[in-house]
Amino acid sequence: MTLEQYNQCLHAINKQIEELQQSREALITQNKEKIEKQIIKRQQDDRKWFVSNFDVFWNNKHKFNKNTANADIIVDFFNIYTRGNKAGSKSVRHISISDLITLWELGYKYQGYPIVEYTNHAFTHDLTYIKDEKLVTVTGFREESLGFSPVLYAILEYLSTHKIILSGFEEYKTIKEMREVLAN
Repeated sequence: MTLEQYNQCLHAINKQIEELQQSREALITQNKEKIEKQIIKRQQDDRKWFVSNFDVFWNNKHKFNKNTANADIIVDFFNIYTRGNKAGSKSVRHISISDLITLWELGYKYQGYPIVEYTNHAFTHDLTYIKDEKLVTVTGFREESLGFSPVLYAILEYLSTHKIILSGFEEYKTIKEMREVLAN
């Protein structure tokens, strides 16, 4: 292959990639409203299922740890971590189940129960945790009372600035796959 032939092939491939990207964007734009509603409904259903089956999940969490086939299932129905002020905020809205397990193992808990949502905005602190397969929300506490380690804060900050899913319109493994794993 000559350099000219190589450049012609590369140009043709780049043109196909551009056309596919345009087709992808058109598909998303044309279906955005309907798909958003379906995503919200799926997230509500997944949240309810996850909470009501948390003990089964926790007893089988080894099936979802890093280096397993299920480590990349995405939890997208909790605001895992939000930190902000008047200037803006950072959040973790999509997280792999293996990373969430790691957070819990590093102490992302409230009174020993796994935190699934934590909001820290200037003077407002709210968190939600799972206890007895129910969500419990706590407000108005001092952040220091959580006792999070500097390592845990560093990981939360890292996750909030390095998004693994940029848009809910991307394809990724959801709790549906977790249900299948736990059913077997």
